[in-house]
Amino acid sequence: MDMSRIQCYNCQVFGHYARDCPTKDPLTVMTTGGKSYYQPQWYEVGLDTLSQVNVLNSRFLENIVPGQSSFKGSGNQACATSYQGTMAIFPGLECQVCDDCVASILSFAQIKKTGVKISYDGEGEMFIVHSKARDLEFKQRGDLYVADFRPYITDRALIGMTTQEREAMFNKAMVKSAKEAGKFIKNAGYPSEQAAINLVRSGNITNVPVEVQDIKNYFEIYGTPTAAIRGRTTQDGHITRRDTFDSGLMERITVQEMVADIMHVAGAKFMVSLASPLQILLVVLTPSMSRAALGRALQEHINLIRMFGFDARIVFVDPFKSLVGLRGSIPGVEVQATGA
Repeated sequence: MDMSRIQCYNCQVFGHYARDCPTKDPLTVMTTGGKSYYQPQWYEVGLDTLSQVNVLNSRFLENIVPGQSSFKGSGNQACATSYQGTMAIFPGLECQVCDDCVASILSFAQIKKTGVKISYDGEGEMFIVHSKARDLEFKQRGDLYVADFRPYITDRALIGMTTQEREAMFNKAMVKSAKEAGKFIKNAGYPSEQAAINLVRSGNITNVPVEVQDIKNYFEIYGTPTAAIRGRTTQDGHITRRDTFDSGLMERITVQEMVADIMHVAGAKFMVSLASPLQILLVVLTPSMSRAALGRALQEHINLIRMFGFDARIVFVDPFKSLVGLRGSIPGVEVQATGA
């Protein structure tokens, strides 16, 4: 077939279709006919009322087994799948595996069949899936409703992810600090993860530029440096998995206490939360002072720190009616009124 007259609308070069474009970036915005369409990130999952099947990237699935099946896209193109799996957050929900698909999709109807309630928040422009584990917010992005599924990436998937994909699970400041931790580890002679943590905690080295969590993040993103294990495993019959459990870190860092309050700036209202001992300040705009609006704002803060492995057990708030009314509304979190 003569492709010389075929122009790719992705790169504008003649000779191939857009679907075969060598420069196509699946993580960018697609354009056609002058209109832009939001293209989900690889870690985002869409909620689709038109889909009758669940099609997901294997990174979000467990119990993956062979299973021949197929589905059709909106253009009637058929796609065969050879595996299926389940999701921990939706037990019993059958999902087809498709790692080459443009986006991961959950069927609105299939989710409802599991008995999970789905509500729509017109104020926040999102669908809320009220699972037993936690509420999932499918927020409007362009003309799509997508949710961030990074907290549900399986351990099996983490092993096979690229460095770039791992970096995408952390914000820019955390990646920058992790790289600084890498320099510290190199200068220290490539100690093990636990040895590097002990160096930071011991106080024997002054002006240490990194924190314990930076060390953790470095090993989580970049793995154990080759220089750290070269020549050190020849006497062992096996190489053990790195120990990621640190009881001291779990007690001092992972479990957080939060203090939340409302801030008024130029007529706008913001939910402000301080997480300790992490000492991170979180701010989100809230459209009103209603219990529902404040609850969504506080849940967003809690979901954000959970995304990076932290957890809030208790939140102290002013004895404001809408804030106190949040008691019992967030699973696993105690909301307690306190003085100013």
